[in-house]
Amino acid sequence: MHQPDSLERARQELALHIALGGPLMATNGYASPEVADSNARAHALADQVGDTEQRFTVRYREWAYHTVGGRTQDSRALGEAFLRHAECEGDPALILVGHRLLGTTCNIVGAFPAAHAHLKQTLALYDAAQHRTLAFRFAQDPQIACQTGLAQALWQLGYPEQAIRVSHDALANAQALGHINTLCFTLLFCSATLAVFCQQAGDISRHTRALMALSEEQGLALWRSYATVLDGWVQTLHGHAAQGLARMAEGLVATQATGAGVFRPFLLSLLAQAHAAYGQALDGVRVLDEASTLVDAQGERFWEAEIYRLKGELTATCDVQKGTGGVEECLQQALSIARRQQAKSLELRTATSLARLWKSQGKRQAAYDLLVPVYGWFTEGFDTADLQEAKALLDSLRE
Repeated sequence: MHQPDSLERARQELALHIALGGPLMATNGYASPEVADSNARAHALADQVGDTEQRFTVRYREWAYHTVGGRTQDSRALGEAFLRHAECEGDPALILVGHRLLGTTCNIVGAFPAAHAHLKQTLALYDAAQHRTLAFRFAQDPQIACQTGLAQALWQLGYPEQAIRVSHDALANAQALGHINTLCFTLLFCSATLAVFCQQAGDISRHTRALMALSEEQGLALWRSYATVLDGWVQTLHGHAAQGLARMAEGLVATQATGAGVFRPFLLSLLAQAHAAYGQALDGVRVLDEASTLVDAQGERFWEAEIYRLKGELTATCDVQKGTGGVEECLQQALSIARRQQAKSLELRTATSLARLWKSQGKRQAAYDLLVPVYGWFTEGFDTADLQEAKALLDSLRE
């Protein structure tokens, strides 16, 4: 029987959209057209009904849609609005979610100190007894999502040991919670991503296998597409560059099919390195040019310094701009970006590349003077690949 267009009917339809929105995001992807349509209808219904609680659920989903879609300007504006309205309501649960949203967006745009501050606020407000059920309303458990972002921010800010500890805690908490979407989110954006940051091939492989198994078992298109790209990267690390390139290309197409744009510049940087491993450095440079264009278009700047550093490294390999200073120009650009973002780990990586270049040009003192203060800033992580590489280069410059 057809119900009259009434407030009660609107409430029922809103409840249906809220109930189905979570599974729709998980299966089709957060930035899919189906999710956009559902969000738009739910927004209109929540305004019609005047349901404050459901408005916050809809606001989260709109933030997620734009964040995963790679629209960082909209993402940041929606995160700020969520937190502002949560503070007006005076609800600690909503306030902690608001800080988590802004912390995530700040990470994506390369504002790492701000990301760290917002995410620490989330942890300070979180109470497992009161807030554990928020995972079912806001797609991921906010504490675990916060730990995921905090691990990324800590690594960027130059604290790799702390980042790894937080990453381990996040994965343990996600496994204990038993919420599939939270676990997939953590495996991708925390465990596997941090392993890429730290150049831990074994951990990348282990976390990628776990993400692939979960996403295939549950039919989760977005997580499976990201896992496919990382699976190709793992194959490349194991010396199977041709197979890895094909697998990564497959995953990038699948990711784009879900409407996702977030993390694409980062994934393209891995694809560029896979091309270089296959002897196709020029193709790698072209992929990095595409990544740089996306960085500017989307405002996703957390990996911007590394994209320029890699472009410098690959340009030197394929001799694209011989004699024009293109290599050093890329490395100087990377160094400037890392310093502006206070991204000490990427500053160290770039300073190492530039110092190595200067050493090859006979400018040993300049190379030493560049690298010493950057390496000397660090107080932890001396067994990580980046710090060991920097130390080895410094030792050779001292000789």
